[in-house]
Amino acid sequence: MVAAGDAVARGQLIGRSGNTGNIPHLHVDLHLCDPVTGGTLACPTVPLTVRNAQPNPGRLQLNERYLALAS
Repeated sequence: MVAAGDAVARGQLIGRSGNTGNIPHLHVDLHLCDPVTGGTLACPTVPLTVRNAQPNPGRLQLNERYLALAS
């Protein structure tokens, strides 16, 4: 739905999960700058949360699974 470098707004659809292997899933990384040109240390990932998922403690946790709820 969006490409690398695109600006996105709150509530904007950024992607859909799909069956690309063993299970439907979606990979998302949020950076405030380009880690390719700025380097990964200068442009780390930013914590994010997903509104229509199981409750989470303010941000998604590494290696945790979240069930998408009906929107």
